[in-house]
Parts: sequence; structure tokens; C-alpha cells
Amino acid sequence: MININLIASRRAQRLRVAKLARISGYGVLGLLLAVVLTYAWLSIAIAVVNGEIREVDASLGDPKLTQALDRITFLESQAAVLRPRVKLLHQVQQSQQAWGQILDDLSAVIPNDVWLTSVASRRDQDKQKVVLIGSALSQRAVGNFMLNLKQADWCSTPTLGYTQTVKLQGSDVVNFEVTVNMEKPIGSDLQ
Repeated sequence: MININLIASRRAQRLRVAKLARISGYGVLGLLLAVVLTYAWLSIAIAVVNGEIREVDASLGDPKLTQALDRITFLESQAAVLRPRVKLLHQVQQSQQAWGQILDDLSAVIPNDVWLTSVASRRDQDKQKVVLIGSALSQRAVGNFMLNLKQADWCSTPTLGYTQTVKLQGSDVVNFEVTVNMEKPIGSDLQ
């Protein structure tokens, strides 16, 4: 059968093609508009960033900032120079506290009839010794002092260097020397 209504079908096809062309045209136009808007937005963003860069560059040349940076550099160099001194002072303070504790221990263990005339520290290659020179009213007092000293946690067993009995104002007095090896050297790491 022959289709007489060919005009209507061609018209419908032309309308569909025209509608499709319109939609494609509007799509291309919308896409073109999106690209232009994106380009405009990016151009504005770039202009804003360039303005901020110029502002930061201008502030970097500010004399106040240059002075502050110079001051920071100076202070950092001074801190580097003074750091060893601070370390040394810290070591001295620790040493001072340790010697204070030793003197406190000595005053706690010394009997009433013993008195010290000299406290000296000697450093060998690997040991530190404390030499205690003093006087006592008897040999027993010297022995009690050594026994009491043995209880201190900073030293090893005391060693008697000598005792010598002398007359002082009509009374016998025992002069002595006691050497004590220290468990841990104090102040020898100061540099």
C-alpha cells in the first residue's frame, strides 16, 4: 500500500530535526556560556591573588619587618653562642647540689668529739676521692666516724690514711686522714 500521508511524516521528521538542532544549539550555547563564566571567574581569582602577592611583596620591604628579622637572626646567633655556657652553668648547679648533699651527710655522720680541718677532692684517671683531714679526742672517735661514713650512699668504704696522737693544751688529740672513694664523680664533666 502506498502511503499518501508522506507530507505529515516528513514534516514530523523535520520538526524532530529542528528540535534536535535547537537543543544542540542551546547546549553548545550553554557550554560556551559556562566556559566564558569559568574564564571570567578564574581571571578575577588570578587578579586577586596577584594583588595579594604585590601586597605581601610590599610588606616584605617594610623596614620594621627587616629590623625584626635582623633582630631574630641576632638573637638566634646569641643563643647559639650562649648555649654552651648555659649547659656549663647547669652542670655547675648540679655539682653544687651534689656537694651540698655530701656536706650535709658529713655533718650528719660526724661524732661530737671529731672535727674536720680539711675536706678536699682529688680526681684520678677513673676515680674521684674525698680526703678528710681532721682531729678527734680518741682513736675510737675516728673509728666511729669511719663506720658512720661507711653508711653514706655517695661513697665506698673509707680508708684510714694515718692517725697521729699529739698533745694540745695538755690533752691528747688524734689527728687523722681518711680517704673515701666516691661512687660517682662530681663536677669532673665540667667543660
